[in-house]
Amino acid sequence: MGHADPLAVLDADFAASGAAPPAPGSVRRPELHDLTDDGKPDLIAVVDVDRRTSELRVYTVRKTVVTRILALRGVLAGVELAAGHLAIREPTKDPRYVSVTDYVWDGNSMGLWDLTLDLAHKPKPTTSGAAPAAGPVTRPARANRRADARRAPAAGGRRSPSAGARRSPCAGRSRSP
Repeated sequence: MGHADPLAVLDADFAASGAAPPAPGSVRRPELHDLTDDGKPDLIAVVDVDRRTSELRVYTVRKTVVTRILALRGVLAGVELAAGHLAIREPTKDPRYVSVTDYVWDGNSMGLWDLTLDLAHKPKPTTSGAAPAAGPVTRPARANRRADARRAPAAGGRRSPSAGARRSPCAGRSRSP
C-alpha cells in the first residue's frame, strides 16, 4: 500500500459500490500503518461526508489486490492507533463521554475487540489569539485509563488497547488541499 495513490484507491472503492468518488478536499490526510501484522503498511483513510459525518476505510493488499478490510460511517471524534489496534472515538449523547470502539486484525478481517466509554475533554481556549482548530477535538483521559487498566484488565485478562493509544493525524478535522 505504500506506493498506492490513496485518492485512486478511494475513487475505485466508491465507484465499485456505485457511489460518486469523494471530493479531494473531503479526504483527510491518509495514514499508512501495519494493522494486519504482515510487516507491510495498510492504508487508513477518512472521508468527511458532511460537516458532522465521516467515513473510515481501511485497506490492505491480499495477493496483489487492494482489499477493503474495514468501513465505518459515523460521527468520528478521533481515530487512534494502539499497539496494532484501531481505536475509533465517537461522541455519545452525554457530552462528558466518548465511546471508544477498538478493532483488531484477527487474521482475516478487522474485528470488534472492545467497547469502552472514556471521558471527553474539551480543548482549552487559546490565549494567544490564534483561531481554535476546526471541529470538535476530544482528548482521552489517559492517566485515568492507564491507572484503571493496571488495576482491572479488560475482558479476557487483556489490557484495553486504547490505553496509551497514539492519535493518528487522519483523525483531525484538517483536510488535504
